[in-house]
Amino acid sequence: MRILFIEDDNNKILDVKQYLEEIIEKLKVDVVHSYHSGIKALTTKEYNLLLLDMSIPTREDSGNSLNVHFEKFGGYLVLKEMQRKKVMLPTILITMFDYFGDSDNSIKLDELDNELRVRFSTNYKGAVFYSANSENWKTDLLKFINPLLKL
Repeated sequence: MRILFIEDDNNKILDVKQYLEEIIEKLKVDVVHSYHSGIKALTTKEYNLLLLDMSIPTREDSGNSLNVHFEKFGGYLVLKEMQRKKVMLPTILITMFDYFGDSDNSIKLDELDNELRVRFSTNYKGAVFYSANSENWKTDLLKFINPLLKL
């Protein structure tokens, strides 16, 4: 199984990769850290699954250090671009936040999850709330990955 993980937090990357390596044999995880590098990977390589953060930088520089500009709904934009380019790939949102947006215009994770299920029903499978202080995310992630392993 080959997974693309679009994520900018190194601790989360390490935790998730380690867990996936425990549960999936013959696993290859490609990690990119921004919207643009994610779109490039999605359109140039073949994957079985996308793990996607919602708030991601728009670009990486050539030294792979992240630019300061974050897109609060970068994951949404990735899903939108996948739909536009007809990239068919099961996608799981994995996030450390339970609210997104600005204080005046925010949306809760469960509301965002519902919206993504409707808007991107072809690719989007669901959301996982990640916390380094809890292991509940592992159970939630496995719930979404198990059906894909049986394909």
